[in-house]
Amino acid sequence: MSREKDLATLMSQARDAYERGLPVFAAKLKISAWSPVEHGDVALFTESISAVESLGWRLEHWAMAADSGGAACGYPIFRRSTAVIQDRV
Repeated sequence: MSREKDLATLMSQARDAYERGLPVFAAKLKISAWSPVEHGDVALFTESISAVESLGWRLEHWAMAADSGGAACGYPIFRRSTAVIQDRV
């Protein structure tokens, strides 16, 4: 899957969870083996967290672990934001 499709899927799932009234939303963000991540900004995480928060969630907790194939994955847990969101994406 492409990065754009992954982000669209994540946003669709987050929007659906919000509209169903769920108090939390948990996601899995996988870093590709080809991602040049050593230090500094991890664009995948930055874009994904920003997109989910734009839908009315706020990042509550974060964990990292390797999946069964050894790829690094981030597991963010979001809670409904108490702030009013002006423009939902």
